Amino acid sequence: MVARPCRSWLRTGAVVTMKGTVLRRWVWIHKWTSIISTVFLLILCTTGLPLIFGDEIVGWNENSLY
Repeated sequence: MVARPCRSWLRTGAVVTMKGTVLRRWVWIHKWTSIISTVFLLILCTTGLPLIFGDEIVGWNENSLY
């Protein structure tokens, strides 16, 4: 016997309540957490790359000067 998922939440109107204010709040939360995460990762990448590839950058600069 296969268990069937409970679909009683469809009859309660829970999907309809996601309209309006609740949806706007979730969009606002998603947008700002994405912006904050993007800025954090951008800073992490721009400061981390020179640390990881420091030897290669120094070698590339020294060879181009001579």
